[in-house]
Amino acid sequence: LQVYHLAHLSAILCFPLCRFTSLRTYVFPEASPELNNDELKALLLLVIFISIRARKIGSLDAFLDLIFFATKAVFVILAFRLNVAWAIIYLLLCIALSFVYPAPKVDPTSEIVSVNSARLENVLNERARNGEPRFTVVKFYVTWSSACNFVAREYVSLANRFSSDNLKFAKVNANVCQDLAKKYSIDTSVQSAQLPTFILFQDGKEIDRRPRVYDDNTVERCKFNEQMLEEAFSLNLCQAGKVKHEVEPKKGIHKHNIKPMLEV
Repeated sequence: LQVYHLAHLSAILCFPLCRFTSLRTYVFPEASPELNNDELKALLLLVIFISIRARKIGSLDAFLDLIFFATKAVFVILAFRLNVAWAIIYLLLCIALSFVYPAPKVDPTSEIVSVNSARLENVLNERARNGEPRFTVVKFYVTWSSACNFVAREYVSLANRFSSDNLKFAKVNANVCQDLAKKYSIDTSVQSAQLPTFILFQDGKEIDRRPRVYDDNTVERCKFNEQMLEEAFSLNLCQAGKVKHEVEPKKGIHKHNIKPMLEV
């Protein structure tokens, strides 16, 4: 755990300590020792929200980020119902912590290239100097999606570990580059189950993606994390130029999602 985690965990614990210990008589003098119905409902909604949002989260860091944000938001609302003055202080404390101890940032020196339509074409058309296949992993994301933001550090770690002359990494803001999102059949709506989408290219041609879209238009459920992407795309083999793709997609898989074959 980093200082960021400890600081925000301490902020979360402030509310229950003041609500359920002897401090209650000073901070919330009119509150009963037991949880009332509104508090129970709020906590139940918090658990449901975290459970739903966590389905697309595959790392501990991302899960903790979600818990910190959602729990502090609920506790601020509950505090306003009990003591407005204390709630304002608690809210300011949470805001201050967000500035003093922000979430760990993605490594700015990573091997990931941010591309638009023209730049992506150039990146995909590049070839390995040794004559072996050139693979490119492209992440399609939107800035407002928590799932996209949570997996950002995982993607940077992958790029730093596997980038080579045979394997490159790029990212596309699908909101800005709607033409690319349309070209690669990626839904960028608020209800979309395709965000983020990771596509693996071999010499400029798509050979695999996650999540995959099936013939009946259902979208594969994916818990994105570093290990999942490494195994799904066989990045260790891509790094060495040892993956080739099938000519025909497997039955039940969308034509854009061709499963790669491993060349051992």
